[in-house]
Amino acid sequence: MLRLSRISRSIGYLYGGTGGKLIREVINPWDYKQLRPREELKFHTPSKVIEFDEHGTTLIYSYKPPKLRTLGRVLTKVIPTYGAWYLLIKNPYPFYLEPLSMPFFMICGLIGLWKTFKIFADQAMTLHEARLRNDGMHVELNLLNWLGRPNKSGKFTLEIKDLAPPPLYPDSVPLKGDLFPHLIEGFEVKSEFPKWPWIKYYQVIRRKLFIHKDYTYMDREIMVAVMNGFYIKLPEF
Repeated sequence: MLRLSRISRSIGYLYGGTGGKLIREVINPWDYKQLRPREELKFHTPSKVIEFDEHGTTLIYSYKPPKLRTLGRVLTKVIPTYGAWYLLIKNPYPFYLEPLSMPFFMICGLIGLWKTFKIFADQAMTLHEARLRNDGMHVELNLLNWLGRPNKSGKFTLEIKDLAPPPLYPDSVPLKGDLFPHLIEGFEVKSEFPKWPWIKYYQVIRRKLFIHKDYTYMDREIMVAVMNGFYIKLPEF
């Protein structure tokens, strides 16, 4: 009897009983009054004619990392980390005379492991190439691998609107780092050998790309428009 009463109560909820208010509060996808207004699409009309290759794409950004610089960045993290763990395990003279040496080496080794992992993860999120498709609505991105070399399997396609900066709310965490420019006006690289790349957030705050300033090639006008979520308005579009 108890089970039957529960079943009948559930049926009552479904057909507008005491639970009818809960069902009526669900958004009806066929009622246009309850739907949020669709975000307007943003377009950018290029100031020049864009030529595409036989694959229907055109290069708008390319970065080839110098081998020695990439190796140097990795070694600056790997060598201190290895030294800290070596001293922790061997504990040679005169370090074994100091009781605080082992906790110190352990902390340094853990910090070194975190920094080493971070530099490998950052290299795997570094943009190698960006190609605009001839529909003006999609872009092909190719990332480096964790060793900082071009990755053939790191290629994927995104709709341009997904590259728009993520929405921020009053309680959102502020975006950190040197953000990729929002406008072509004032676009400049202050140093001839810039040390830190731009950070490009997209979709959500936790998704980001690293775009190096010492690029091999970049179409500034198209790149800035694409990375800010503007579709490219082509003549055949």
